[in-house]
Amino acid sequence: MSDETPFEGVAALPAASTIRAVGSTVQVIDRRRPLPPTERRDRLTATEVDALAAAITAAVEPLRRHSLRPELGLSGGRDSRMVAAALHAAGIPFDASTRGFDDQPDAIVARLVAAALGVQKHRVWAPKRRGQGDRVEVEHPLERAHRAVWIGEGMNSALDDLNGSAGFRVAPRLSGSGGEIIRGGYLYNQQDLSPRAIRIRIERLFTSGSQLLRDEANERAQRALRQWTATAGPDHAERLAALYLQYRVGRWRVGPRTSTLLNWTYYHPLLDNRVVRLAAGLPALARWNEQAVHALITRLAPRLRDLPLEGHRWRYEQARPRSLFEIRAWRRRYLVSGDGRTAGFDWRLHHDRPFAEMLREAVMDGPAELFRLVDREQVDRLFQTVPVTSPPIVWRLLTLSVLLSGGWRRGEWTPLGTVEVPIPPSVNGATASL
Repeated sequence: MSDETPFEGVAALPAASTIRAVGSTVQVIDRRRPLPPTERRDRLTATEVDALAAAITAAVEPLRRHSLRPELGLSGGRDSRMVAAALHAAGIPFDASTRGFDDQPDAIVARLVAAALGVQKHRVWAPKRRGQGDRVEVEHPLERAHRAVWIGEGMNSALDDLNGSAGFRVAPRLSGSGGEIIRGGYLYNQQDLSPRAIRIRIERLFTSGSQLLRDEANERAQRALRQWTATAGPDHAERLAALYLQYRVGRWRVGPRTSTLLNWTYYHPLLDNRVVRLAAGLPALARWNEQAVHALITRLAPRLRDLPLEGHRWRYEQARPRSLFEIRAWRRRYLVSGDGRTAGFDWRLHHDRPFAEMLREAVMDGPAELFRLVDREQVDRLFQTVPVTSPPIVWRLLTLSVLLSGGWRRGEWTPLGTVEVPIPPSVNGATASL
């Protein structure tokens, strides 16, 4: 979690950097991170909300120059709803699309948002089903990893959905990527805000794979942790929020953004420079409780104020409404539950033994260099259960194996086609409760 990349001599610029390019010469003028606010408070002022609303609306204005209607990747979450609200406030008509099965909360809530704003065209793209509809057809995991490394240049895991090159389409597209910055970044899903709990969380972000890593790799992780701790400022909540901006947005978003630009003219309004600067300059705790996001959506598109949610309630009213006057609205903002067979299904996380064996073979038979970084015996234990233990880690190991092979740079991989993954009868804990 630094400015490093997988390539020797190539570094990523942290947030708020300034560069100057003259001819073939590029000079880094400034490598500062945004300074954290000194005021510690858990609410935003009306003036701050107005400024953010204006910045987000301004960030969607360039879409007017396109003759074709833009398409928004709409989910059941907060961030794409913010962008939908901004488009509505700017008076820019748009279409919408959602990935997932019809019975998944994302699709259910996205339909409600689209209907509330009068979106004329909203499509739900579901994985291809085979057999009696009890299996999905997906990309072979090894081919998926090659594509992820080729497009994301080793900055992303094959767990992430990265587009492939499929011909350029002129109609512009946009998404809610980056909205987590307005909700406090890594602080967003932190329940315990005590300095000790946040310090432990930061340590885990750097060292959570210690049981898999060899000694040298663990020391490298500890060194990065010490460097971050020494430079990230005294306030623990601000440290955690800033870590998201540098690592999750500054690094993880590189591959997805590149992959979308392969196929479309793509906009990320919530990653607009003005929006990010405003959001990052707000107190982390004031972003964490989600009052700012709800206020932004209400300001931009009032009809979305009381729509149901996917995931969990607004943080500031999780347990109960703020007042007796809010009871009816609070009830309308319930959590949407998906109770169908595919409601909580994700083939990347829920798979059968043949698929797990494909993952195991691709990792365990990969380049020997991989096992200079991770312990072979500990890695093999991940494949002893079905689905595999810690699927995100397994997908990262698969990606690293392909990256180390070097074949992806020379195009030395053969298309492996698709595989089928059974849909389990149910996925425990996958649906939200009303």
